[in-house]
Amino acid sequence: MPELLDGGLSTHLETLGATIGDDPLWSSKLLLSTEGVELIEMAHRHFLDSGSTILTTATYQAYVPTAAVSATPNRSRDSLISLFKIGVSAAKRSRDAFSVTHPEKPRARVAVSLGSYGAVLANGAEFTGDFGGIAWGDLVEFHRAKLQVAVHAKPDLVAFETVPSIFEANAIVAALQKVADACEEGIVLPPAWISFSCASSDVSCAGDSVRECATAVKESPHIFGVGVNCTKPEYVLGILRAYKDVLADTGKVLLCYPNKGETWDAESRGWVQESGIENVDAFGVLALEWIAAGAEVVGGCCRISPDHINALHDRLKH
Repeated sequence: MPELLDGGLSTHLETLGATIGDDPLWSSKLLLSTEGVELIEMAHRHFLDSGSTILTTATYQAYVPTAAVSATPNRSRDSLISLFKIGVSAAKRSRDAFSVTHPEKPRARVAVSLGSYGAVLANGAEFTGDFGGIAWGDLVEFHRAKLQVAVHAKPDLVAFETVPSIFEANAIVAALQKVADACEEGIVLPPAWISFSCASSDVSCAGDSVRECATAVKESPHIFGVGVNCTKPEYVLGILRAYKDVLADTGKVLLCYPNKGETWDAESRGWVQESGIENVDAFGVLALEWIAAGAEVVGGCCRISPDHINALHDRLKH
């Protein structure tokens, strides 16, 4: 039985009335207010009600300023650092409240969402891999700094998401090792997954072979799973097959959580319909194919709602 990830948390927050596209922090900005946190907890509950057993936090575009990455204007370093603890705590409260009222259901796990460096640029670079020439060491430090803070929030899992390139994947592997080596007593590095954004069934958004993407991270002892997210659903099956071949006998878990099939327009700050999932039942049908291909954790990314997750949950029950 596969585990069900949640869907597009940020886009679901928009359907609940949140305005997030006007801020470089995107949905993470909601963590800065009591009202925003309450809305996030409501969104988490909607996914739990739909059958999700892994919640991702509203920290995708949160980050820790470093020497090479400046703080968002009008936001202090301390306020940015606080986002990770607030985000993890919000998801845990939702999870714990759900467990009290539904003791018969599996206790959900909380994955802290750590986005690509491209997400911080807020120009869609996680879908191109164009990071403006950031140096290798600076990219490692960007991910190390975020991970170090996120680990102190004590999530159950770590999710590196929408990674467009092997260049960034290698930096994440290096950052994981640095944090693992530096963990003080009482702090444990949770199991991590890394999920790539892909432009087709064969290549990542930066043009790297999906097989080589999986190869780049397969030896890391800190990565338990390799996935694909915020990618068109029609590409997922081929990607999973490539991953499965590369990762055979490694024990790595395959994950997939595509978007609805639309493309993000960074200039207009909106989604452009090109193809995609016509309805929630179609998502359930496709997801069963992904599970048959070896996916052990399945969910959705942008524009995949609690209704989509519920449709899959219902299919799995039957």
